[in-house]
Amino acid sequence: MVPEISSWPDAEALACEHMREQLGIDGARLTNPGADGGVDVVSASDVAQVKFEKTPTGRPAVQRLKGEATARGVRGLFYSLSGYTSHALKFGNETGLALFQFNRDGEVSPVNGLAGQLVVGARNAPVRSTEEDGSQRNAALKVASWPFRNGRWYFYIGLLSWGMLAFVPFAHAAIRLHRRSVAVLAVLYAMLPVGLCVGVSFLPETSKNQVAEPGMSILMWSIFGLAALGCVVLVRIRRAVYQRALGDELRWSW
Repeated sequence: MVPEISSWPDAEALACEHMREQLGIDGARLTNPGADGGVDVVSASDVAQVKFEKTPTGRPAVQRLKGEATARGVRGLFYSLSGYTSHALKFGNETGLALFQFNRDGEVSPVNGLAGQLVVGARNAPVRSTEEDGSQRNAALKVASWPFRNGRWYFYIGLLSWGMLAFVPFAHAAIRLHRRSVAVLAVLYAMLPVGLCVGVSFLPETSKNQVAEPGMSILMWSIFGLAALGCVVLVRIRRAVYQRALGDELRWSW
């Protein structure tokens, strides 16, 4: 019998136990208060935050968890005693957060569709042999090593196109992460080809109506340098997009 949930440590312990026992998340453990980015329960594949409050959880708290989960490249789960506001529910549904609600009797129930899928998936998970698990995992790792599955193409496309297509990975990441700042970068890098055309029009011409070689070289290398700088910026963005996808692929293939 689950003891009455009367404090926030009780609530966090309940969430941790729910993740391990009901959702089948191996390695779920409690964090030290205030020492792990504001999350209360962590595992190799998930982070969870718990709110033991008398008022419904609002969007800001849910949004902070989403940011932390994205930065770590894992899935986010939220547990709330008093439920969620309409804005928090909408944000959770749009960004792929699993929202749960618990009561003082220790009962946990899913609030949105993703949370319900996790519960159903854990109940219907087949029992596999160790050998079969190993072969599935190796197959997933092999597929994940392809450039288009692990995000290496983020770097190739900008450099090989000499900066002309540098905006493509930023646009892809903006759609996947729903980040306005990344979308702004996509727009800025989409302007590189326009900048090239404008720059060429201002370069002096030779007697044969050809652009002077030194000026063209400086312009092209400048654009290539901006593309290389974009690759540096993309390192963390790529990790946020593809590490979570890789973790989900390995986890659900078992």
